[in-house]
Amino acid sequence: MKTSLLFLCVMLIFFVATTMTVHSLVLAETANWSEVATFTGPGSRQTQNTTHFAIGHGEWRIRWTYTPDPNYSAEAGFFVYVYPQGATKSYVGAIYSIGGSPTNGTAYVHNLTGSFYMSVLAGTPGILSYTLVVEQDLNSVPEFPPSTILPFALTIALLVTIALAYHKQRSKRV
Repeated sequence: MKTSLLFLCVMLIFFVATTMTVHSLVLAETANWSEVATFTGPGSRQTQNTTHFAIGHGEWRIRWTYTPDPNYSAEAGFFVYVYPQGATKSYVGAIYSIGGSPTNGTAYVHNLTGSFYMSVLAGTPGILSYTLVVEQDLNSVPEFPPSTILPFALTIALLVTIALAYHKQRSKRV
């Protein structure tokens, strides 16, 4: 009985330790970026919405750049909000650049698939034009993260172990 109890305690410690370390686990895999859509436009004081674009893989990004007006670069304000199709208030990603620096970058979106659009405000007189390139990583697959599946699998394994140990103890008594 003491051996079974010790074994169960070791399994419980292993379960807790594994659950805690899985959150920091990063799988190294080369990305395979594929262009989904490109949007360009002039600087404008009006918000401009892009057309919808479909994302079928869990990892995607927006490469962005804008051209500041050299005479007004300190007044440049570049704002991009990413929304799911049909939404207008709860955005899932954002890009901000104020004062003409930086004028380019990459924004990553993780574990979201579906149809999206972007709302762009490229404030004038500080911005002449902008470009947004949406890409998705074809190597990424939308799925349950390991931190969700592993604890469940370990819990099942622990319950099976307990049931087997109980059954074994009962068999010895008879």
